[in-house]
Amino acid sequence: MERESVLVSILAISDAIFYPCREPLENGPLIYGARKTFVKKGIPWSSTLIGARNNAQQVEIHRLVGSLIHEGLIKCHGRENKKLTDQGDSYARRLVGIPTIAESIGLLELLAEYSKSAKGYEHFNARWQPETWLAFQEFDTPGFSEQARGIEMRLLPALNRNWVDSNCSTLGHCWYRLKECRPDMWALSSKQADFAKEVQINPAMQKLYRELRTFLPKAEKILMDIGLIPIPISTGITGIPTL
Repeated sequence: MERESVLVSILAISDAIFYPCREPLENGPLIYGARKTFVKKGIPWSSTLIGARNNAQQVEIHRLVGSLIHEGLIKCHGRENKKLTDQGDSYARRLVGIPTIAESIGLLELLAEYSKSAKGYEHFNARWQPETWLAFQEFDTPGFSEQARGIEMRLLPALNRNWVDSNCSTLGHCWYRLKECRPDMWALSSKQADFAKEVQINPAMQKLYRELRTFLPKAEKILMDIGLIPIPISTGITGIPTL
């Protein structure tokens, strides 16, 4: 169980950083800083997150982490920072019963189609597509909230890999932009996800994920200069719709 707990705890905290920030004026700077740190070296992680209470338990989990690194499921950056590999990410998501990168592909292709046709809205030198275009449904229509949550979950593996970025309006509506248009890379990651397809959902790991997915690690450095932190869509350049 500790093996699974290590993987799922890293996944949950990683996902917490990349969930669309629907309250950008409250959490935007913290999340932006954490995302920048994550891209370079993952998240600060401690065995206490999964219940290590004494030195002996910490040493045992440290050995387990070393084994997971050797298996190619975790990358270690320094003594504390950890990140899941593509294989580790898929394995952990199967344990929790949430979409893997394989379920992201359809949305990535749709974002690529919109980008190539120059559809979307320019905001700080990037082209963004509203979540309504992915849901094929308007805001505030019956069932839209469920659709939006489903899109979030399907895109999380791609957001986690820094292939997609998200930004939200001050009304909490989400916009996405494609950062990496590499179908060959998408296909490879999707194929790698197949190795975990026989992994069974673990209710204890679902509980751990729910407990940790709102945990935001402290960013090492938050860039407070105006323009470095993404400004919410609705407070940006004149002409961007406030949705």
